[in-house]
Amino acid sequence: MKTNPKLSCLLFITALFSACSGDNSYKEPDKCIDGYGVEQAYDRWIPIEIEGKQLFADKMLTDDKGEQFKGSRMHFKNIVDCCINGFYRIKNGHNYILFGNTLTNDGKPNVLGPYYMVGMFYEDVTPAVKEGEGIGYIDRNGDVVFWLDKVLGKKGKIAYNFMGGLSVVGTPVTNDGITIYGAIDTKGNTIIPFDYFKLEYAGSGLWYAENLTKNAEKDYDDWVADIIDRNGNVIISFPRKDFSKGTFRHDNGNHGPHQFAFSGDYSLMINYSGNNWKIIDREGNVLAENIDGIKPSGEHYHGNFIFKDKKNHKYGIMAPNGEIKIEAQFTKIIFLSDEVFCARKNKRYYIYDYSGEIKLEYGDFGSSRPLAINKNYLLVQKIREIEIFPLDDTSNKEIINGGGMVTYYDQRLMDKIYSSTNEMWMP
Repeated sequence: MKTNPKLSCLLFITALFSACSGDNSYKEPDKCIDGYGVEQAYDRWIPIEIEGKQLFADKMLTDDKGEQFKGSRMHFKNIVDCCINGFYRIKNGHNYILFGNTLTNDGKPNVLGPYYMVGMFYEDVTPAVKEGEGIGYIDRNGDVVFWLDKVLGKKGKIAYNFMGGLSVVGTPVTNDGITIYGAIDTKGNTIIPFDYFKLEYAGSGLWYAENLTKNAEKDYDDWVADIIDRNGNVIISFPRKDFSKGTFRHDNGNHGPHQFAFSGDYSLMINYSGNNWKIIDREGNVLAENIDGIKPSGEHYHGNFIFKDKKNHKYGIMAPNGEIKIEAQFTKIIFLSDEVFCARKNKRYYIYDYSGEIKLEYGDFGSSRPLAINKNYLLVQKIREIEIFPLDDTSNKEIINGGGMVTYYDQRLMDKIYSSTNEMWMP
């Protein structure tokens, strides 16, 4: 068996970090969205509230010179990311600002930054970096609550957004860039110890982990990967190389918004060839696997799994135990939400509930493209406009002029945030 001396030398270092208790309450990232960004034209982006109204459109704003202007005139040259718990992230040249959805007492927008890199407020603090500084965790006023280097007691090089109530962070431990990862809470306490070569959020308060201690004497191709909880307990283990990266990663590779491995209490494991699959719960119990004639697509949400019928090549929805909830009848299932899903049938889009009842029929294939449902609002992208309306009152729609991008999810959710005190490098 091959050994890995670089990783073996890290074993004694991981013992320097210890875990503490922390708060276990959190929201999943998709439950934190309360606004969108819309590209109306080239170099013209506007922030949109969750129900579809332009932010501050009916208010008078005050600029930095003290002059007032109508909020409906407000726009930005660079991309406006979605709004997370009250703040949009906006590209500002080579930097970013966090742009609040409330005004200060003097009528000015609440702006934090600029930052070299910055996360979003999935919790009341988020990692942020200003030019020439290390990673600090700021509050909703922009004040630094703690510095990562200080709470770790050594260099903090990488940080991620808070997910599952924790922020995964990395610290370099060798001169050639090897990094070990752990996770901290909103107070800077180490909750998941620094025992991991990889540590990525897997959804539902669980993490994908590659443990150094368990694997240090093995060749990387022979490593075992784990799904762990916030206390480091192993829920399930599996050969790292045998299963598709998409199984325990965040990107569904299709529509853009991030889908984590676990949604609710369930996950889907698919091997690289796609021939073997199984549905597991968060305790690692196998609920269904390798049912004849059924091929899961990989997308699922809170116990609803999209599958393809191998005979008619259409899509339906099955339960975690493999029972068919919605027969395979759709040419495509666009997305899943808490209580409804969007599918295409006979070149038309429909919104269904999970009993199969049609809640809404919308448009033919050529005229519109449903994007997503956030907090019971449906976004539909047409050729030169965006429609946003509540599912229970489709006549109460908002029309937004714009034929470009719509940021209805956090496009940088999984990006690393680097300290800027040294040249940026990839671990």
